[in-house]
Amino acid sequence: MSFADTVRLDTDRHQLWAAITDPETLATCIPGAESVERVSDREYTCEITRSVGRVAVSLRGEAQLVEVHPPDYVVTRGSAFDSKTGSDLEVLAAMELQEADDGRVALSYSAEV
Repeated sequence: MSFADTVRLDTDRHQLWAAITDPETLATCIPGAESVERVSDREYTCEITRSVGRVAVSLRGEAQLVEVHPPDYVVTRGSAFDSKTGSDLEVLAAMELQEADDGRVALSYSAEV
């Protein structure tokens, strides 16, 4: 499954970059995230719980920042596993931050799940 979008935010690139690389802030942006922890400058661990109807998964995983160009661009690769259902998840995501003509920041993101 692929998805992509661009949103315009009332902030500057440096503040937005700080937010998307901060584990506490990042956790508030991920639906179902119970925790996101920084392991190193380029590695994070996470726990995510999601339900769809009667099916619930509790994923534990990790993510690596595989390409980083602060405060403009980041590519992240992640994987997670639910031991109860045997479900696993792989994701490759990219985010690009650009100054928009209206003074805001355009955050473009894409992901392959």
